[in-house]
Amino acid sequence: AKDVAIKKKEEIEKSWNDKEEKKGINYAKIDVGEFEIQIFPQDENIISLVKTLVRGTSSGLILTIIFALAFFAVITLIYIRKPLISLIEGSEEVEKGNFEYEIKHEAKGDIGKLIKTFNDMIKGLRRRDAQIKYRNELLGAIREIGRAILTEYDKEKIFQICVDIAGIKTNSKCAIFYDEKVKFSEQPSISKKDIENVQDGEVINKDQKYIICYDISVQKETERILYGKFVAEREKEFIPEEKEFFNSLLSYVSAACQRSDYVLKLQLMQSIDSSTGLFNSQFFKSSIKRETSIMKRFSRNFAVILIEIENSSEIIERFGYIVWEDIVKAIAIIMRKSVRVYDIPARIRNDKFALLLPNTESQNAKVVEERIKAQIQSAPEIPSLPEIELKLSVSSYATDYHTPEQILQIIDEKS
Repeated sequence: AKDVAIKKKEEIEKSWNDKEEKKGINYAKIDVGEFEIQIFPQDENIISLVKTLVRGTSSGLILTIIFALAFFAVITLIYIRKPLISLIEGSEEVEKGNFEYEIKHEAKGDIGKLIKTFNDMIKGLRRRDAQIKYRNELLGAIREIGRAILTEYDKEKIFQICVDIAGIKTNSKCAIFYDEKVKFSEQPSISKKDIENVQDGEVINKDQKYIICYDISVQKETERILYGKFVAEREKEFIPEEKEFFNSLLSYVSAACQRSDYVLKLQLMQSIDSSTGLFNSQFFKSSIKRETSIMKRFSRNFAVILIEIENSSEIIERFGYIVWEDIVKAIAIIMRKSVRVYDIPARIRNDKFALLLPNTESQNAKVVEERIKAQIQSAPEIPSLPEIELKLSVSSYATDYHTPEQILQIIDEKS
């Protein structure tokens, strides 16, 4: 039915008769006492059905049918229309970017399948949205690390920044093994020996934990320089977005290590005396300042040995600069062979050398002085023609007595 009207018979101006039926009926009539029910159908063919139904049918039965139709309409409203409205609302929410919406109605049949399909689609969109957000978060972490290491040339600091941020962003224990050392966000359960044979990018499972390994390296012409090994460890498997994050991250770190090498090499070139390969005066002075700071912090002494060729002018005048350079280079070789790895041999003037001995008492410094003097005087590298006049002196500096400036002033006065 399109519409229904109930009217008193006395108010009806025109009755329904056979003539009108022949002309064309636009509504059906049902008599109920003094009332008349008029039903306006979607299709006039229904009128014939209603008319046939009315004939010989009691008004009570007709009312029962009407109420049954009304009940069916209510059921349809509850079980069909409401879920459909929820689907429409859900589509609008998804269009706005809200992936938390779900239809709570339960239904059977095709409507139930439609609701389940919609909710499954929402769950898939929610997962995909979470993946996109996580990936963007990881990309932001790469930019964060890039900014942090942009002006950093200390590899240890670069490695520490890397493992700290990577560990937080991927909720894993990250570590970098290098030069028999390790930097980590949290202490991993594995050691360097455990990953020696693990390939770059390979994932292994050890003690119910997933471990992924990457090489921190650069390819330089035909040589591959390996700076260290990056390891991430956790109980949950690493997803593709995290593997992509590690790859990009370690590309930044490898480039930073290579840049650090260039800078250190440049700094070393600026700190080296070109003729002898010893440290120059500027580097020696900065080393004195650094050692003085360490001396005061840890209450330890250091010593300085000064070596001077007193007849340098005479040697140059008689034998020329070529012989002089040979003598200077020979002394430099002897100094490098006579010291420990962390001692600082330097050429501080044309004819003067200095040797900084950290954590060394005066008595031990005198032993080193005598050994160097004996080696210079008997060295086959030094030409036999010039007679070299050497002057060596030892100074020991303790915690409470000198500032760096005072020590440098003493050295200048002695020279």
